[in-house]
Amino acid sequence: MGLMDGIIFAVLWYVLGYKQWLVGKRHGYVTLGEMLGDRFGSTALRVIVAAISLVWLFPYVMLQQKGAGQAIVGIIVGLLLTVSVSLVTAPGATEDRTAYAVSGVESD
Repeated sequence: MGLMDGIIFAVLWYVLGYKQWLVGKRHGYVTLGEMLGDRFGSTALRVIVAAISLVWLFPYVMLQQKGAGQAIVGIIVGLLLTVSVSLVTAPGATEDRTAYAVSGVESD
């Protein structure tokens, strides 16, 4: 399902999105509400599209923020774990007695 959604979205964006971008560039539109409002001559349509866009935007932005936060936490925890393991297992960090206690063989 996810793969087909991505393919369908990419094809639609290539076919429709590019044309929409060209129209917006020519007339100086910034938002979809501006374009549709001018196309159909309706201020009410502009307001409706703006309201729907805002309602749609907030959950998307919140998901992005949550994902970015989890990525940062994962990176920090991973780095802390790597540094702590590296410090504990670094050569010279343990004494020969520890190696003897584990292996049962005396070192020179």
